[in-house]
Amino acid sequence: QDKARPKGSKVAPCDDEPAPAAPPASLDLVLRVDVSDDTARKRALGRRLDPQSGTLYHLEYDPPPDEPGLHERLVAVADAADAEVLRPALASYGDAEAPLAEWLGGLDVLLALDGESSFEGVALEAEKAVGELRERKQQREQERAAEAARAAQLAAE
Repeated sequence: QDKARPKGSKVAPCDDEPAPAAPPASLDLVLRVDVSDDTARKRALGRRLDPQSGTLYHLEYDPPPDEPGLHERLVAVADAADAEVLRPALASYGDAEAPLAEWLGGLDVLLALDGESSFEGVALEAEKAVGELRERKQQREQERAAEAARAAQLAAE
């Protein structure tokens, strides 16, 4: 009989499966933005949606402009504003994060960013990491092309 498998990561192997020797071909970089549970709660609970325009705001970090009627029509973002939903979500993430981080770290694709800093600071760190990754990939491609050219030249001789 097949046992129902628990839901887990779509990327990382389950505990009973061996980890692949190399990352999946399309997995180059995983950015993890680290924040404390208190910061995550504060950011989630401060989110507001303008149902008329579909615009998301944050009461502290990205406040809505002072427009007539806007503040009155803002609504809390579903689930994000519910502490009873948020608490188990944070706990679940905490339980699953360590094994996934270990696996991704072994593949050398995980980069943790300090999410306690400003949005702009996190964005700059992320852009820098992606830029460095692009440079490394271009360098590897150039090295492979040069190696292939040398091999072709040797074969022709």
